Amino acid sequence: MADFQVMEEVMGKRVVIYTRVSTAKQSDEGLSLKVQRRKLAAYAEVHDMEVVAYLEDAGKSAKNINGRPAFQEALDMLRRNQADGLLV
Repeated sequence: MADFQVMEEVMGKRVVIYTRVSTAKQSDEGLSLKVQRRKLAAYAEVHDMEVVAYLEDAGKSAKNINGRPAFQEALDMLRRNQADGLLV
C-alpha cells in the first residue's frame, strides 16, 4: 500500500526519468536505454506526469550510486525541488 500512496502523490507532478544499463548484454536483451526511456515516458504520460529531465548512466554498475553521475544529478534535482519524483 505504501508504494501506491507514493505514486498517488507523484501523479500530475514533475518527474525525472532515469535509465541505466551496466553491460552491452543488457542492451542486446531488450533492456536498452532507448527501450527503458520509451516505456517510462509512456508510463509518465498515462499517469499525467510532466517529464522535466531524461538522465542516463550507460555502462555503470548498480553496486555503488557514487559511480553513477546521472543518478546523483536526479537526486540533486529532487533535493532542489526541481522535480517531485523519479521514474526508474
